[in-house]
Amino acid sequence: MKNFLKFINSMPVPLVLLEKDGAVLTLSEKSRVVLGNLAGEIVPGSNIKDFLKKYASQELRSEFFTERDNNFSIEIDVNGDKRFFDFRTMSFKIDEEPFECIMLYLEDVTERVLAERSLRESEARNRALIEAIPDIMFRVDNRGVYLDKMLGLRINEIFPAEISAEVVRYISEAIRTREIQVYEYSVVISGEERFYEARFIAVEDDEVLVILRNTTEKQKVLIELEKARRTAEIANRTKSEFLANMSHEIRTPLNSITGFIELLMRTELNDQQKEFIEIIKRSASNLLEIINDILDFSKIESKRLVINPLIFDLYGEVESLCRLFNVKALDKGITFLTFIDPAIPLLIKQDSLRIKQILSNLISNAIKFTPEGGTVIVEAKIFRKKESRCMINFSVSDTGIGIPERKQKMIFEPFTQADGSVTRKYGGTGLGLAISANLAKLLGSEILLESKTGIGSKFYFTLEAEIIQDECKADRVKGLSLKAVIVSSIPDDMNFINIQYYLNSFNFDVSFFSDIKSSLKQDFDFYFILYSDHIKLELYSLGGLSVNKDKFILVFPGIIHDTPEDVLNFFGNRISLPIFPDDFYKLLKEICGFNFEETKLSKGQDTEQKLRKKFHGRVLVGEDNKVNQKLIMLLLRDYGLDVDIAGNGLEVFDKFCQGEYDLVFMDIHMPVADGIETAKMIREYESGKDKKIPIVALTAKTIPWEHGVPGISDMDDYLMKPIEMNRLEKIFERYLPVSENKEEMEISSDGRNGGFYSLRGVAEELKIPVNVLENILMDFFDDAAEVIDSLKLAEKEKNFQDIEKLSHKLKGAAYNLRLNSLAEIFDLIESKAHNKEDSDYISMINESENELMLYKSYIN
Repeated sequence: MKNFLKFINSMPVPLVLLEKDGAVLTLSEKSRVVLGNLAGEIVPGSNIKDFLKKYASQELRSEFFTERDNNFSIEIDVNGDKRFFDFRTMSFKIDEEPFECIMLYLEDVTERVLAERSLRESEARNRALIEAIPDIMFRVDNRGVYLDKMLGLRINEIFPAEISAEVVRYISEAIRTREIQVYEYSVVISGEERFYEARFIAVEDDEVLVILRNTTEKQKVLIELEKARRTAEIANRTKSEFLANMSHEIRTPLNSITGFIELLMRTELNDQQKEFIEIIKRSASNLLEIINDILDFSKIESKRLVINPLIFDLYGEVESLCRLFNVKALDKGITFLTFIDPAIPLLIKQDSLRIKQILSNLISNAIKFTPEGGTVIVEAKIFRKKESRCMINFSVSDTGIGIPERKQKMIFEPFTQADGSVTRKYGGTGLGLAISANLAKLLGSEILLESKTGIGSKFYFTLEAEIIQDECKADRVKGLSLKAVIVSSIPDDMNFINIQYYLNSFNFDVSFFSDIKSSLKQDFDFYFILYSDHIKLELYSLGGLSVNKDKFILVFPGIIHDTPEDVLNFFGNRISLPIFPDDFYKLLKEICGFNFEETKLSKGQDTEQKLRKKFHGRVLVGEDNKVNQKLIMLLLRDYGLDVDIAGNGLEVFDKFCQGEYDLVFMDIHMPVADGIETAKMIREYESGKDKKIPIVALTAKTIPWEHGVPGISDMDDYLMKPIEMNRLEKIFERYLPVSENKEEMEISSDGRNGGFYSLRGVAEELKIPVNVLENILMDFFDDAAEVIDSLKLAEKEKNFQDIEKLSHKLKGAAYNLRLNSLAEIFDLIESKAHNKEDSDYISMINESENELMLYKSYIN
């Protein structure tokens, strides 16, 4: 027995020898190492039952002493670490001993248990993740055989035939390209169409992972969204048409109301009646503004509003607008300041009407939201000039109520104001800024905003324009090296700063003094004295002083009280506040002694550029519109050309065959034979001849030559309607010889006139006398009235072809005469009739009739 115990003790494995009742006989040295600090609890003479009672469960303890061999695990804290052991027991009997023994084998399986536990946790996480994904995943090989649950089945045994062929193709493509392939398809299951998306991911050269997702709900949502979008578009279009129709229906009687108010105000009225009439007039004007806003907004929404760039004097247009709003500002007790940069070119090309509309909305809002005693500043500054283009920055600033930062984007949305209380207090539709923002976008710009609540706001935008006349007002005083001083007892006064801006922009060297006496110690070319109580007292003290009064300019408010005239005689010139650009410019002209015309000639301009070219040649024009016929004839004769007119295609062909022409202009849309057919007949007639006469198409649409439109190849060039004079001259230069008779050339006029429709401006653009344009317009008004009657008849008969033809005829003539708003209406009617749309044509025709009468009344 002793030898056996020694044998156990020397074993290199953890063994414990127990008696049948659990008494410890001996344990190996390895056991002591494994048990660590617990080795003292299992020593000879102790009982394993005490150890098990401490570390094992009741069930395990009862199993330990059964007759059979056992294998169980136990968790024990060894040297401060949790360790896991496998206990294996084996009962046996030693031959020479009368009792049975139990051999206990201890194995530290901590590493294995922890690894198994980690693996189980990882598998559980992956299983939870996969179960959470609403997709089906499986693997297939390159033959389309499933490698997972459906082992042995092929693709074509699972999918419908038309889909399985595509699936196999996508599998091959995924393996070939090693890129994820996506296939979307639908199948009908139990009578219901379902949508799926399959993704194919190459795993090995012959194995693909397929992820299958049910996208039925997603597709249903997309289909519903598309239906909702179409419904919204239809509703929006219907709303826009309704707004446009209603606006015109209301505006027509309202124009009559405002007209009769004006007539009534010219009659004898007592004070109370005058007050009532003024209230009615203001209310009618406010209502008209609201209706016009709604009409403009509906045009923008329906994309009917067209930008129409024209040549104009920005300096003069902005100034006249500011003068108008200055009256409103004065009524409210607001200081209204303007600065229009003298470096802005004298003539530019942009849409002046829309620029003024944006500025009007911004200035109107600034005055509306600025309290009495506040300030509104309007500025137009040159930002950049490069070759024939310039960038001009416009801004409107105020010291009004300001706009909270969180609401600054919202105010550009339609029918929106910064606060509900704003509508109640200040009124308005909330459309002004939305219209302005959209107009700025159409002009290629964006309105930006800087604002702080209680301090004020600044709205600004920058526009690009074409430079037509590069000379500017600032050029008039260049090189004069003039010095000026501003005398003001209030140096932070905005009027003081405004004068400084103007003087700097005219290249003056500017100094500042707070009193007149100090300024007289230095020699300046000009002294600008800002009138105030302090200055008034100083003027009394300087009464006997002898000065060159031509150098002294008094800058004063509208009325000067309590100052004798002999004191004011100290000044040779005066200018009243607020200062307007043109007033300041005229003052500089007077005090500096320069002259507009002389300066312009002294700049070395080439007078030849102002001469209109003349050309030699005989021209045949095919045009069916009588007004256009008269206009084109006058334009071409003005260039020294002999002109013949034909009203339809066959007439053009007959005249061409009978006469000798150097150039043919031909409208694409002519009766009997259109322009394309006529051009083909002319080319066939010319076949075999050495010379081919150039044919120029007249069209309201750009002709895509590069795409080979049938019939266009028979024409050499095209001219867009409305006819631009620069483009017309280029056509002449290309195909006709220039006249060498200099006496035939004429000097064109620079005179322009603003307003609803500028007769002088349009006449100059068309290069015809004003009285000739008036005659053409009157002919057009008479002709258009007849065509509109025909349009009404065509609408009644639902004859889309006639509606299209008649509106096209009027559109071209209106555009040529620059009656743009009228041309836009006919353009819309033509477009809708061409597409045979079921629209309210009679409302549009009535709108055109009202617009025609408006133009006619204005011209008369």
